[in-house]
Amino acid sequence: MGPYLVQGVFLVLAPILFAASLYMVYSRVVRSVHGEAFSLMPPRWTTRIFVIGDLTCLNIQGAGAGLLFKPKTVQIGNWIVTGGLALQLALFVGFIWCCVTFQRRFRAHVKRTGVTIDVPWRTSLYMLYGTSLAIMVRNVFRVIEFVGGQDNYLFTNEWATYVFDAVPMLFVMVGFFIWYPSQLRIGREDSRGGGIPMNGVAMDFAVDRDSPPKEEFVGQPSESTS
Repeated sequence: MGPYLVQGVFLVLAPILFAASLYMVYSRVVRSVHGEAFSLMPPRWTTRIFVIGDLTCLNIQGAGAGLLFKPKTVQIGNWIVTGGLALQLALFVGFIWCCVTFQRRFRAHVKRTGVTIDVPWRTSLYMLYGTSLAIMVRNVFRVIEFVGGQDNYLFTNEWATYVFDAVPMLFVMVGFFIWYPSQLRIGREDSRGGGIPMNGVAMDFAVDRDSPPKEEFVGQPSESTS
């Protein structure tokens, strides 16, 4: 029972730590291109809000997972874990919406101003989309599994766990290994307002953090977030 308990808890909780990495990468993407004005929320708050949400999901799922191995509380544990997974799915939908909104706004800004950016922000966002989709597939599988109860087909056939849980998590790890955004380093700005070289690559556009962007979108704040 001991090893089985550890296995069950880790299978439920481990992907939450993958998700925390995705939130931090998004924050770094926005800050590396000085695109705070085009994000739905300041990057530092984006990371904090979603990580706090993930920690909440962690506590909910952890509490439910601890009840799964007692016959008297297994049904309660199932519903608690299901609620935590459903909340995590909602968080991921909100996170992907933040990424898509930022990409749409910043891409329009780049197209209108013609600035050149030597930071792989598009590749990093696409990596976030792919890994987020993989985690969402895993979470949907887990929701269906726990809603069906301990005696349903997904619980009694191990292949489903490998296909819909292990494979998506492997995809996340491989995605980070291949497309790890090592160039998203934030350099200090020189006296002229331009960013210093990051990882040997210089930023080709000047940014004045004390003034709003030249191109403003309707409904966007008039001041940039530092």
